Amino acid sequence: MVKANSSFDPDTKLALEDCKELLDDAVQELQASFALVGESTLHTMDQRIAELQNWLSAVVTYQQTCQDQFGDRNSQYKTSMKDGMIDAGQLTSNALAIYTGMNRRLLVTQDISTIKSNVIVALNGSGDFKTITEALGSIPPKNVAPFIVYVKAGIYKDYVSVDKKMVNVFMYGDGPLKTVVTGSHRSKTGYKTMRSCTFEALGEGFTARSMAFENTAGPEGTTDFIFGDASCVIQNSLIVVNRPLNNQFNAVTAQGRAIRHQTTGLVLQNCKIVAEDKLFRDRTTILSYLGRPWKEFSRAVIMESEIIDAIHPDGWLPWNGNLYLDALEFIEYGNTGAGAATDKRVKWKGFID
Repeated sequence: MVKANSSFDPDTKLALEDCKELLDDAVQELQASFALVGESTLHTMDQRIAELQNWLSAVVTYQQTCQDQFGDRNSQYKTSMKDGMIDAGQLTSNALAIYTGMNRRLLVTQDISTIKSNVIVALNGSGDFKTITEALGSIPPKNVAPFIVYVKAGIYKDYVSVDKKMVNVFMYGDGPLKTVVTGSHRSKTGYKTMRSCTFEALGEGFTARSMAFENTAGPEGTTDFIFGDASCVIQNSLIVVNRPLNNQFNAVTAQGRAIRHQTTGLVLQNCKIVAEDKLFRDRTTILSYLGRPWKEFSRAVIMESEIIDAIHPDGWLPWNGNLYLDALEFIEYGNTGAGAATDKRVKWKGFID
């Protein structure tokens, strides 16, 4: 493993700090999975298998994210970190292979007008807190009951973290055009990929509704705006594809499942994928795609959504030549709109329409 050294450059030091946090999280997930194996009263066997799969999938994600923090410039450290995690990675992969077969269901929409919130966030002081971070800080220790946060209309420049101790948080706003969480962190301003997010949700059972999340860093050096590895369902949402630089392309998704038996994947259901005005004018010269495979077993499903013609007829873009094309799972089902036709889509083994 790579050990901290005062001679490391700032970029490597940041990567090592992130790795320490990620691997600490991985240890916690493993401890939770070990405890669940011996538990006999609170879960059915199916529930236990589902939880084990989720936790073990998270361990793989933490390990992969740690390696990704080093990037191409620190390849020697990335290799050392990867070599140091070989045994742990194989153990986790084998365990996941044992617990395959979990089925997931899409979320059921609930009428938010009937929901009673635990806390209210309002920029003007009319609620319990002025920031989302302060509201989350009020969650009682060891709380497992649903904790409901209502975020009133406003633009919140608040880098939010729903940490692992904050479980079953439901957060809703006054609509995606009214309640907006915004940020502009990016690697070139001193934030590694892991730290560049505007809003992170690590706690189990998190759900958000009627809110918008944006990163306003701009097109310089940016791509793949829904990326990473998690069990993530995005429903009833407007996904706006912005204009990149002239020499860039757009990829709506870049899912990063690294092991076949992980239960992770990205689902976009009943969404609308549109282009901002600046891009729409140049949609035939600046190419946009539904996604590309970031890791070997990338998995993304786009279903029952509206896709405009700014999306290239190929639909999906390779990461690097033929890399990952046989192992990925990209699925389109029941979509509409000028960009939804699949007759000219890629002919990859892993693409299903």
